[in-house]
Amino acid sequence: MCHKFLHISRFPAAGRRITVDSGSAATFIIITGIILFCIVMKPIENPLFTICLFKLITGIDCPTCGITRSLIYLFHGDITNAVRMNPLGIPVFVLLLYQFIKLSLQIFFHTNVRINVSKQMVIVITLISFMSILLVWYHKLSTLSSVF
Repeated sequence: MCHKFLHISRFPAAGRRITVDSGSAATFIIITGIILFCIVMKPIENPLFTICLFKLITGIDCPTCGITRSLIYLFHGDITNAVRMNPLGIPVFVLLLYQFIKLSLQIFFHTNVRINVSKQMVIVITLISFMSILLVWYHKLSTLSSVF
């Protein structure tokens, strides 16, 4: 199947074979571990500890604080609490699932999946991502200052 945006090739071109490198296998294992962790863990509102260096030093949530809890909520089907923890968990969730499916197809079915994106689109996606992170952080900081 070939589309302008998505390219899926079941059979490689003549003389080429789809192989799995150690980096893809390691990435698959890590993503599988993250997904299993999120499925097994029970959602909690306030964790007892944090691994966020920024929060440990400043006492303030960083822009990505809450994404792990958001992912846990999403894997448990609770979209409302996932967005409340950190709305950026939704695109991370989608990327995790995409990578899991892509690597599963590559490793187990020798099928290559590629999304064709132009350099301009990468720049636009990067800018939107950074703006989203800054907006979420601004919202977190503004609600924090209203508490004090």
